Amino acid sequence: MPLTTTQLTRQIERQNDLSQALLAQSAAQPSPFSAQLKEWMRTHRKNTESMANALYTTRTYVYQMAKGMRVPGRDMALRLAFLFGYGLDETQRLLRRLTKGALYPCVRRDAVIVFGLTHGWTLEQTESALLETGERSLVAIGKIDDRAD
Repeated sequence: MPLTTTQLTRQIERQNDLSQALLAQSAAQPSPFSAQLKEWMRTHRKNTESMANALYTTRTYVYQMAKGMRVPGRDMALRLAFLFGYGLDETQRLLRRLTKGALYPCVRRDAVIVFGLTHGWTLEQTESALLETGERSLVAIGKIDDRAD
């Protein structure tokens, strides 16, 4: 059961280190997304390493998301949407749930992502299209190529 605001405030006040206070805060208020991520990983028999590889990130980042210690940023949420096989509506709901900006097709980069989502593209196909159109990558520059070596 989540802590009340008063309980959480007292717990933070008792900490001598900011990072420990923030760790206590995140542990006390696990992200509802973490349960969804853990369920998806269980259903698809994915561990943190295979998820990290599929998302072009670290095992630590995946572990922190699954434990509710870290909420994914917008680009990571979009990578997750591609991995989960989400369409546009599901992706918009995910972004809203994570309090991230919705995809806005009037923005060229978002239009490429919307096209990928609505046409069943993979993350890699969408990433290639972003790079070909001169738009900002969803993953770290060169990460997809580096992993293939």
